[in-house]
Amino acid sequence: MCQAWPGPTARQPPNSCESWNEAPPEALSARIAEETAGNPLFVEQMVSMLVDKELLRRVDGPRRRARQVLCFMLALQVVALVGAGAWFVSESLVQMSLYRFSIFVQLLACTVVAVEVGRRVAARWLVGSASVGCAVMIVICLARGPFFGAFVMPRDDADYLATCDWVRQHTPVDAVFLVPPAESSFRLRARRAIVVNFKAVPQLSGELPEWRDRLTKVLALDDLARLPRGYRQTLRAVNERYASLSADELASAADAYAARFVVAPRPLEPRDDFRLVFSSPGGRYFVYDRTRTEDHGE
Repeated sequence: MCQAWPGPTARQPPNSCESWNEAPPEALSARIAEETAGNPLFVEQMVSMLVDKELLRRVDGPRRRARQVLCFMLALQVVALVGAGAWFVSESLVQMSLYRFSIFVQLLACTVVAVEVGRRVAARWLVGSASVGCAVMIVICLARGPFFGAFVMPRDDADYLATCDWVRQHTPVDAVFLVPPAESSFRLRARRAIVVNFKAVPQLSGELPEWRDRLTKVLALDDLARLPRGYRQTLRAVNERYASLSADELASAADAYAARFVVAPRPLEPRDDFRLVFSSPGGRYFVYDRTRTEDHGE
């Protein structure tokens, strides 16, 4: 609500405003009561007159702005679902990643629920219930993992991370590696370039054919559609396929993309251009240097 008291005897100058959320300022209420002698009919008429003259008006304030922000964020989600989810409208729309704004919708919704519950539930019960609820969620997550154990994101095992650490410390920084395509840690942990992996799907449509071609070459597949659907099932099939490849097939893929090193999940058949330089502590991964022994003076 906003007020501007008219006339030369006003306590505030004409056209000045004061905004508030719930009740009018005490000074304004007292002035209206004084001028109307507390008569409810006169109070109603006085307020109506001030409203008609646009000297007194209601302002929604923070609630209105919150509703506007919430509606805007919801509209973005609708656009993302329709134009970059159910249908393909444009690549630019996909790259905008509008779905990321859903976090604001969730936060605003939680705030609204908290405020409404706070108005209807005694504070001591609210604090107690929230404390118990948080404790229960923490215990479940500690026992079953993130997301209450409903979804477990596949991670690289300790042996693979140890392999990445060795690579970072013992190989040239500009070396290119052929790695199991189901992995996700090599570039971050080993800090070396790789030929391709399944997780790092390009964001630009023009790059997707190259990503597809690299995967088909590395896995020695004619068509990636042969892989099963579902993220976990796909990763499992990719792991199994890569583990079944021969040294000749791995060498062909490495040659195609100038990869000096090959990380294999099993010992490979002897080749002149495959020199074993590292095996993981658990014996699950083997790193081969494809430079010939004579190139090293051995």
